[in-house]
Amino acid sequence: MEKIKSAYEKALERAEKITVSPEQLEAIEYAPKGSQAASQYMRDKSFNLEEEFKKYEVKVQKHLRTGAEETFLSNIRLPENEAAKENNKRAFEGILALKRDKRAVNQVFGEMEYLFDYYLKAINQNYQSLKEKMSRHFKAAKARLEQQLGTKVKIDIEKQPEFLQEWHKIQNQINAQYENYLKEHKEKIRQIN
Repeated sequence: MEKIKSAYEKALERAEKITVSPEQLEAIEYAPKGSQAASQYMRDKSFNLEEEFKKYEVKVQKHLRTGAEETFLSNIRLPENEAAKENNKRAFEGILALKRDKRAVNQVFGEMEYLFDYYLKAINQNYQSLKEKMSRHFKAAKARLEQQLGTKVKIDIEKQPEFLQEWHKIQNQINAQYENYLKEHKEKIRQIN
């Protein structure tokens, strides 16, 4: 009669069949180190990425670069504020330091800057449009309230729950659309040597 194996025993058998090449082991070991170096580069303006990578053997530097590149790409975000813009700039500099084809990288960065400009315009236009729409909506309510109270009333549209809820919904839609474009550009960067 055949022995019934536990899930643990089956997992051990499958694990024994898995083979990992030395190249894959190097990637597993050195990509996180490249990622850590990129994180330090993002935080410390005086950190020299190239000098850090020179501390390692040439054969593992590609894994360091791969890890660093992924960290830099994950730091590129839609420019919702000045801090995000500065963060993007620093990540661009890091990627540029990693890549050999600087012209191709700069071309994609130019496209991304164009995308970011359109994003900011879309955000601003939609915000202003919603503000005008809500102002018209609240105008009648304001007039009724002023009539009831017999005094002038000031309503800050931008602090009204209705406005904030609608703006959050619109902003999420815009962000989702532009995140897709940003993802495509990040993939272009991955393809550049």
